[in-house]
Amino acid sequence: MKERLKEFLEKRNLNARQFAEIIGVQPSSISHILTGRNKPGVELLEKMLRSFPELDIHYIITGIRSTIVKKIAEDMPSEVSNAVLKEEVAKKIESGAEKKIERIVIFNNDGSFKEYIPS
Repeated sequence: MKERLKEFLEKRNLNARQFAEIIGVQPSSISHILTGRNKPGVELLEKMLRSFPELDIHYIITGIRSTIVKKIAEDMPSEVSNAVLKEEVAKKIESGAEKKIERIVIFNNDGSFKEYIPS
């Protein structure tokens, strides 16, 4: 787990202190994870995911890429307008009129991402 988190930080050019500041935890918490002393708890994982929605938490924990993230990345074109993207995701979700799309994040294989917030 620590190596996968290090990989994530390296791709974003962040050190442990910067990462800790962004997610709102003490730098020692991240340092202990990166040295293997501790494993992240649910609250820390939640903070990581809230601050970095592109983070494949499944991969960080297990080392296995999330099939949902891979499938969406394969199905979606790399550049689409907000309206088209909203429509495509809505078709995929089709979980009822109660749910509305709050935001859409497209992950690229180089670690970059784009976030769309439908109006």
